Amino acid sequence: TGQITVNIVDEMAVPDGGEYSIRFEEVDGQVVYSVVDEVLRTATVRAIVGKTSSLGVRNVIPETFQLTNASGAVLQEGVDYELNAASGSVLILGGAEDGEELLATFRYYPLYRSDRLQSEESNIVFDGLHLFVQDDALALDLEQTGWVQGGDGIPYTVRVATSGPGRKAQPFDYEITFSDNPVTTSFSNNLPLPFEIVNLTRANQPIQAFVPDLNRNGAWDVNEQIIFLEDIDGTLTATWEVKFDDTGAKPGSGDVFFVRTFKPFRSDDVYTFKTVGATTDAARVKNELRNVYVVPNPYVATNEIEPRNPISRSERGDRRLYFANVPQRCTIRIYTLAGELVDVIEHDSTLDDGKAFWDLRSKDNMNIAYGLYLFHVESEEGSYIGKFAVIK
Repeated sequence: TGQITVNIVDEMAVPDGGEYSIRFEEVDGQVVYSVVDEVLRTATVRAIVGKTSSLGVRNVIPETFQLTNASGAVLQEGVDYELNAASGSVLILGGAEDGEELLATFRYYPLYRSDRLQSEESNIVFDGLHLFVQDDALALDLEQTGWVQGGDGIPYTVRVATSGPGRKAQPFDYEITFSDNPVTTSFSNNLPLPFEIVNLTRANQPIQAFVPDLNRNGAWDVNEQIIFLEDIDGTLTATWEVKFDDTGAKPGSGDVFFVRTFKPFRSDDVYTFKTVGATTDAARVKNELRNVYVVPNPYVATNEIEPRNPISRSERGDRRLYFANVPQRCTIRIYTLAGELVDVIEHDSTLDDGKAFWDLRSKDNMNIAYGLYLFHVESEEGSYIGKFAVIK
């Protein structure tokens, strides 16, 4: 019941069709986790005996690694090459022609054996993603524990088992379903019990219960504790116990009591997620074309975005303005009011860059005159016409 959060910190670095799994394990008594990139990677290795080649990533998963030559034959580890999984490198020992290109295929851990379990920010960023893991300590979820059906509001107490073998809390959820007649018997003393208990976490597996017959009347009384018994690693263990208050009411047939726990991550937990790469929303781009504008507008003699003269710091550099909010790929044509073409800008940049700069020179590399100009932005998604002024 812990929480795993994956934040996108660089949408341009997020792979399209990425597949990842987060796998937990226990190392030296400490729960840690690793991220597996489930998409098979490839790398080219040039066969030069005695040379170590990098695979481009660290923490390669050894059992997924394979090295083949140009004819498709699989090379043998320890004979033809040695893999350093931690550093992500291969030492060529033989088995291939000198200079031959070999193909390495493998999976790897972008994040390996992290012990950051309290949503720390210190996990490394991989593929534009930042992983946060918040673990829960083993405890009762008091808000979710209680009567889920019937029960007549009978008060109750749930706690770690106070008697029985082992007495150790376990990260399981349980359901007690009551009946008007005995449906099972208590462990050890064979006391008839009008309820059955299933472990919901273990796929509704029925479990045993021990009920001490305190008044020795041969029947379960409401105020007699119910101790849950589980097979934990081959040992019968008392986990939790439930005790109801004797208010004069008794659970009836079909009444259900639910016990829920907060569960820490365990070594057999696996979580998976997929990614979709950044794309251009054509409809949105078309709608946002109307937001294209010129900075500064009007252009008056000079502005702060212009670079200084690299040779003489006392002299001004080239004049410059920019078109803001332009599409990733577009053509910007600049015209005089008379319709004469002044210049053409071919803009092609990254998704998150919406600026196209212009040096206020014509297509013939002449400084433009002061006055009013029109610009036409054309892209696959649509077009837009605007205007700007250049003032002396």
